[in-house]
Amino acid sequence: MPSDKFAIGDVVAGSNVTPVALDFLQRGGFPVSTTSDIRLEKWRKLLINIAFNPLDALSHLDFGEVLDIQDGDQLARSLAKEALYVANSFRLSEGIDMEAAFERATTSATTK
Repeated sequence: MPSDKFAIGDVVAGSNVTPVALDFLQRGGFPVSTTSDIRLEKWRKLLINIAFNPLDALSHLDFGEVLDIQDGDQLARSLAKEALYVANSFRLSEGIDMEAAFERATTSATTK
């Protein structure tokens, strides 16, 4: 489940490097969670980055402001859908909830 924590997990199943990284980051005071499928977490992050980073850079608006504009919302969703299409081709999109990702983006932008 997505959160405000850094998600970490083994890229190579069974490599057991996650406990070492988890301990290191926790001792450094970072909020960390572990996941059994780090690829899915990376795709969730990528979905938001693809939808918003270019629009933020071009418009100088934050997430919430982009979504407040009808054309901005539609464009962000189109970009995210395209990224989801690519994730589908890698069989990685089953656990990605695009609406939840947009809700988190909107919520995090309004709490800044």
